[in-house]
Amino acid sequence: MKQKIVICVVTIGTLAILILQGFWLMNMYTQYRKDVSEQMLSKYQLAIELELGMRSSAKAKEQMYEFTPKKVIPTKKLHEYTGDTIKLTDAIQQNVGNNFAEIFSQIYQTVLITKGKFININDLDSIYEQELKKQKLQTQHVFILYNNEGRCISFSGDTLQFAGNTHILSAIQPIGAKSLQSLKLLVNLPPNLILDRMASALIISFLLAILIIACLLYQLIIIRRRDNLLYKRAAAINGVIHDLKSPLNATHAILLYFAQVEENKDKLELLKSGKARIERLGNIIESLLLVAKSQKQEIVINKKEINIIQIIYKVIEDIKLCFINKQFNIKVNNHLKETNIYVDEIGISSVFTNLIENALKYSDNNTQIDITLSASLSELYIDISDDGYGIPAKEHKKIFNQFYQTPNSRKNDGYGIGLAYVKKIIEAHHGSISLKNNSQKGTTFLIKLPIN
Repeated sequence: MKQKIVICVVTIGTLAILILQGFWLMNMYTQYRKDVSEQMLSKYQLAIELELGMRSSAKAKEQMYEFTPKKVIPTKKLHEYTGDTIKLTDAIQQNVGNNFAEIFSQIYQTVLITKGKFININDLDSIYEQELKKQKLQTQHVFILYNNEGRCISFSGDTLQFAGNTHILSAIQPIGAKSLQSLKLLVNLPPNLILDRMASALIISFLLAILIIACLLYQLIIIRRRDNLLYKRAAAINGVIHDLKSPLNATHAILLYFAQVEENKDKLELLKSGKARIERLGNIIESLLLVAKSQKQEIVINKKEINIIQIIYKVIEDIKLCFINKQFNIKVNNHLKETNIYVDEIGISSVFTNLIENALKYSDNNTQIDITLSASLSELYIDISDDGYGIPAKEHKKIFNQFYQTPNSRKNDGYGIGLAYVKKIIEAHHGSISLKNNSQKGTTFLIKLPIN
């Protein structure tokens, strides 16, 4: 299941990278096309000005023209000015030009056209092509010159090659202040022209995409190898753990037999202690097997009616046999009106055993453990408190993780499965478990179990 999730995540990540890369390249293509179009239109305007200069006479080129704003001329001297008056706002609205330089150029175009000096399409085409070469732009283009009635006067090339072409840049420029003529430019902008200018970006983008995808695939391979290795190790360990049950059960049966026939009190106590330790080891094995099983499927519990107080005292008696060299006191505070509840007897016994043993392991001699039971209408509350070393607050979220051990717990014998097992048992009962640090020292585990 986890491998499927990892594969899905890697697949979605790869697709996301490719889609984002595609959007980025499309935006880049659009921007490059816009830049190329602006360059071509800029060279178009420049070619018109240069061609205009070629048609001008040498005398006209040497002539100086002066523009004087009307508002700076005194009213008494206005009659001394005999030149044309140009109103910029009207000229802009009539599409003559956007500034005085463009307007003057259009006026001069009008003067030349009136004198019969029309635009030389071939010269214009040659100038435009040279300007494009300076920008390393080579593409098909054609100029078409129209009169003021919209009839074609002349053109610079074959216009049929642009028929049906969807990659066309078209621009119409009025010629002359009175729009006596108009000039149309058709430029072919094929995708390869734009892509050639994007070559380096495309190569880098492609290499980055390949690198990222390769890293994701490599991580997927590493994860799958690790999961397979962990699965094989877990299978081997679970097999060994399972095989331990048979000799332990046999040993337990032998000790039980001797305990039944033994009359010497000292030997009987030793037999009871050995039997309790084997039962404890059996519970640990069951915990390991249950934790391993819970990773693959839901834990199935066997609920039946038990007396919770009797279970607690039975656990305490077994723990006393295992901790004969430690001084401690366990106090049970029962606030329950009804002590019979429906739970899994083995599971709940293991919960108490693990929590009480942890309290004893991580505390000094003469430690005090309080077990408090109370209830509401729908929930049973079990608080197990100790005055031991305590658990740092930063460890609280990790303490129920499988195989996780706090710095203090690493100094003692343990495998980091006890609390993970406890949580799984509680959750199998649809309950919850949490912990908090006591005000002075020690820890309190808070268990909630549904009554019904």
